[in-house]
Amino acid sequence: MISIALRFIPTLLTELQTIMDAQRSRGTNFNQGKLWERVRNIGTLIIPLLVASFRHADHLADALGASGYSVQAVRTSYRKFIWRPADTGSLGLVIVLGLLVLGTRGF
Repeated sequence: MISIALRFIPTLLTELQTIMDAQRSRGTNFNQGKLWERVRNIGTLIIPLLVASFRHADHLADALGASGYSVQAVRTSYRKFIWRPADTGSLGLVIVLGLLVLGTRGF
């Protein structure tokens, strides 16, 4: 969990810089004015940054869900697959069909 949280720090810093640039383009100055004006100007960064962080967390949750990660799931163990006669028959059938397709096309 800590590694996932640490991974988002650079992403959030980049997002913060983008939001600050957007606010500057609208005329917000973060370095000038009285203390209350600076606090209010910085407050305009908090809501968009929270929205961006929730969006990133939602995308991460979707990606983990699609990958099969679950809190309730029990850990699985490695299963060794055994080659069976049906596998040999299926492989032979695929090879024969492949050769037939290639033969009918004149290769």
